[in-house]
Amino acid sequence: MGFISITKTRKPRQFQYIPRYYDERKERLQALIERAQKENGEMTEGVFSAARMQLEFQEARAKRTKRTAKAQQRRTLLILGALVLLLYLYFRL
Repeated sequence: MGFISITKTRKPRQFQYIPRYYDERKERLQALIERAQKENGEMTEGVFSAARMQLEFQEARAKRTKRTAKAQQRRTLLILGALVLLLYLYFRL
């Protein structure tokens, strides 16, 4: 702790903020390339194209899975709504 001073004011605390950008796709591509380099022992153009192709397949599969999940949710809600409507009409009569 410092001494209390009337004439001097304290400087505001400073902080170090380093903005970072995280690119998951780039990181996965780099990991695939490094794995292929370890397997082959050298860097070739075929390794890059194979890694990119594998990454594109993974991304396409993820999109397809997401679309399928949304379609299942819609279908479930539609069936549930139809059942509720049928039950309403059944008990109303």
